[in-house]
Amino acid sequence: VVLTDSGGNAAVQVLGTHYAVSGVGNADGGGVTMVTPPAAGESVTIRRVMTKLQTEDIRNQGELYAQDHETALDRLTMMVLELSEKIDRQITAPVSDSSPSLTLPTAARRADKALIFDGVGDAAVAAFGSAAALDAGTGTGDVPTNAAFGSAAALDVGTGPGDVPTNAAFGSAAALDVGTGPDDVPTNADLAFISENTTISVASSGGDFTTLKDASDSIKDKRLAPDVTVTVSLAPEVFTETTSIVISHPDGAQILITGPTPSSTAITGQQGVSGSAGAYSCVLNVSNASIFETGRYCLIGEATGSSGEGHAVYNGCWEVTDVDAANSRITITNTDRNSSFSGGNVNGGTIKALNAVIDFSTAATHGFTFGNYGYLWIRNMALVSTSTSKDCFHINTAGTQHLDADLNVGVNGWMHALSIRGNTARCAGLAVSNTLSHGLTVWGGGRVDAPSLIATGCGHNGAFITGGSFLQANHCCVAGNADFGAYVSWGSTFYSWHGVLVHNPTTGLALTGNATGWIHGESARISDNGSNGVYVNRGSALFLKFGRVENNGAYGVSCVHNSTADVSFAIFSDNTYSDISASTHGYVYASQATYTTTSPAVNTEGNEGAYIDTGS
Repeated sequence: VVLTDSGGNAAVQVLGTHYAVSGVGNADGGGVTMVTPPAAGESVTIRRVMTKLQTEDIRNQGELYAQDHETALDRLTMMVLELSEKIDRQITAPVSDSSPSLTLPTAARRADKALIFDGVGDAAVAAFGSAAALDAGTGTGDVPTNAAFGSAAALDVGTGPGDVPTNAAFGSAAALDVGTGPDDVPTNADLAFISENTTISVASSGGDFTTLKDASDSIKDKRLAPDVTVTVSLAPEVFTETTSIVISHPDGAQILITGPTPSSTAITGQQGVSGSAGAYSCVLNVSNASIFETGRYCLIGEATGSSGEGHAVYNGCWEVTDVDAANSRITITNTDRNSSFSGGNVNGGTIKALNAVIDFSTAATHGFTFGNYGYLWIRNMALVSTSTSKDCFHINTAGTQHLDADLNVGVNGWMHALSIRGNTARCAGLAVSNTLSHGLTVWGGGRVDAPSLIATGCGHNGAFITGGSFLQANHCCVAGNADFGAYVSWGSTFYSWHGVLVHNPTTGLALTGNATGWIHGESARISDNGSNGVYVNRGSALFLKFGRVENNGAYGVSCVHNSTADVSFAIFSDNTYSDISASTHGYVYASQATYTTTSPAVNTEGNEGAYIDTGS
């Protein structure tokens, strides 16, 4: 078992210390359980490693059982597969080479030497920097014997697409693979290799660049050594971007775009609120108002309240419109879409100052678009726009994209914060507020993992998942969105462990058209939504375990039109019409659920062939 971190560093794990194995010898297979679950971005590789022994003892005139024979053959096959996997990783000579000699010289001969190939292509060694360590000869692709190590002459000289002009400086783009393909290097690149950790500063004055776009473009043609990180560091300012930033660097996982680590303080209560649905102005009492600046943004991720779940609408990314440091107060916008502001019960939580802001309002394009590689690692900033037709993160390119908004990233405004079609992405810790339409749109077979997602105050749905797509949002907070907290349709799936979908004016979670919803965990909450807590429609399926469904304006769970719902162990209370409702051939399994009212009565068919089954 090998654990590989996000930087590509691999470490062999020790049985009994790092992992345990179960089901050994089981024909149906077994499992490997890590003692410490892998962190985000880490991967686990499991390989078969067998003792290379022949364990069968077959005697003359003795019994020979078919099972023993098959076991021995299976063991041999597994050894062959193990060795084949290792061989596939080796550097080999082409089959057209009649008798290649690739055996390395002895350790004493090859110590402190360069590995070369001699005149017939066999492995040999030579002193570093010597002409012999280069390709000596007089042919078109050869190097003169007097070439200095690292000179253009020591490179592959020629006119083909992979050749190097004779005046190429060592390490220049010309010395690399020149071409127009996704892995090629443009001919106008200066230095195409970064071999040490590098910081690029972005500031209105005194920085390396004045915009993130320019900073990104400065490294787009450069490759990074495996253990190197390039940090693009934004000053605590408002930056204006006028065009899209294309994310397509092949080493994007090693490029961090970050603002300064935000200062934080405690919320102590709400001083007052004014405005109307979608445009509230909230005055918050905080322990230290001096960390905030007017015109910048704040991030709230874990607001607390005296009762109920209304404080959840405060979670999100909000503009700071006034700072009263003397009285420890700040004023922020909040686009809770309820006709009466929901968050009056807030009395605690942490609020952070996002003083690095990138404003795309004047851009006629999406904020970030993703190319073939598409790995964006970003943290500690607010990404804002007043655009009504563009997305902050727009992923519509074939391949696997990766959005790692792993720490203190807020999105405010835009059409959608994230729109992804037919691709796979991960966005951890993203806070989305005040979008014109949906917070996240996942469609056309897209798959998104969004742990700790916040989607609040959006103009339509917090999340919209359709067309055979999948969104996993563990520990999410989806609140105060104009229509549905999450709308899932046409064979799509929404999965959340300990998710909170509350105070959405219509419904917390809507499933329709063979959709599937999974809500698990004791701290899961679906409450105070204007209509249903969960609406399950047209052949869809709900799996709701252990969570609480309370104070919704119509039904806690409504299951209709040949849909099914498993609400085992869930707790229902104070839903206006009934806690659990089924109609038109809907089926609800409510074993060990806690509820007061149902329609129809449990274990009785009604409402046009519907049934609520308590399992007793």
